[in-house]
Amino acid sequence: MVLQSIIVSTRSLNWCVPAVGLLTAAPGYFIAFSTAKMLTCLLPQRFYDKLDSVMYDSYQKLALFFFESYSGADIVISGDKPDGKENVLFISNHQSTMDWVIVDMVAARFGCIGRVRYILKDELKFIPLYGLYFRQDISFDILLYYSTLRQLDSYKETKIPLWLVVFPEGTRFNATRKDVLEKSQNYALDLGLPVLSQVLTPRTKATEVSMERLGEYFDAVYDITIAYTDDAKTYQQVREPAPSMGEFFNNPKRKLHIYLQRYATKDIPKDEESRKKWIYDLFCKKERLLEDMVQNGRFPGPVWSGPFPILYTLPHIILSSASLYFILSNNNTRKSFFYFTIANYSSYSLSTENLTTRFSSILFYGVCEKIIHELQRLQAAIKNNIWHNEVGSTLTSSSQRRSWSNLRFTRYNGVSMLHKDALRPKSTSKKPTNRQTAYNCRHYIG
Repeated sequence: MVLQSIIVSTRSLNWCVPAVGLLTAAPGYFIAFSTAKMLTCLLPQRFYDKLDSVMYDSYQKLALFFFESYSGADIVISGDKPDGKENVLFISNHQSTMDWVIVDMVAARFGCIGRVRYILKDELKFIPLYGLYFRQDISFDILLYYSTLRQLDSYKETKIPLWLVVFPEGTRFNATRKDVLEKSQNYALDLGLPVLSQVLTPRTKATEVSMERLGEYFDAVYDITIAYTDDAKTYQQVREPAPSMGEFFNNPKRKLHIYLQRYATKDIPKDEESRKKWIYDLFCKKERLLEDMVQNGRFPGPVWSGPFPILYTLPHIILSSASLYFILSNNNTRKSFFYFTIANYSSYSLSTENLTTRFSSILFYGVCEKIIHELQRLQAAIKNNIWHNEVGSTLTSSSQRRSWSNLRFTRYNGVSMLHKDALRPKSTSKKPTNRQTAYNCRHYIG
């Protein structure tokens, strides 16, 4: 009896290993991220993009090791196979904190795990260490409309291979949360839409904006439907609540079902109203798929993928462990690592209304963002000065040099701005007039 209790208690702590592994890896990746930022200050943006892609790919594979190899869950994928060469938008249902890793599992099977990006909630940027990276590289909440537009446009401009994931429901579906389901159904009634019971009525804004800004860049849109079952329990044709991350690790009999359906971009409506209707129709199809899952315990069609080989992710565990050993072997780095890790674990309290923790997280994020902001300003200033001197040195006549000194370009955060010193009035001993003050305020053009 005592031994059985120990085994049960140990099994319930299975989530500790991935939690410690992923959170303690953060300082190493944060240091690598910051170093890459500084090393590429004088180099074109594509060098940083390449380094960033390598780091992001490595961390995603580290996460995949825990969620797939370590968890021992049975991964069942069916439906249409993605093409690894395509740029793709994934539209997914949302029911668990586990959902974000699902597309990783699909992407890994095509060597595309480093391409995956998400539309995330803005609050995640306050998570220590990770939040700063999320803010830099992953599309954020559609509430920050113009910021999100810039990030989406940057993918197209830099031609980054992209698998973008959106969760139109916003709130996680939970069959036991009757209030959330009722609110969603009332929203559907207000819009004259079908009432759904297996998914929430989608909020289409993030999906529409993604398709509008990147419509020509995407080769296809995939409707991805996720379901969780528990083989350890007697099948009762009742949909159970999806597991949290901790619960997913604690149950070795967990089975994860993924169903994919491909739509070519050219076949998707271009006008706003038709596109909205198309998205609502997708969720009606998800409703029917999940109803079939409840009845039959599986999605339709043949299964084309099972468990993933551990050798794909094991090198990244070894690399992370070696980095951790290097950090812990020195007294100074060990202290820094300790404080960074404490900051990571404090992020768990972000889901509560702990104002002290929230304030400290915001403060931590603000300091880090300020450092990155100053590095970007320094990079822009250095590049502008080099370019200004090179072009200015090629001018021969004094009139050309005077014109050049009055007309300069500066790059800041990838946006070109034209400065005209001629618009600034020469300093006088007299008090400036309102007209002169107005000119002083208009030194940015373009």
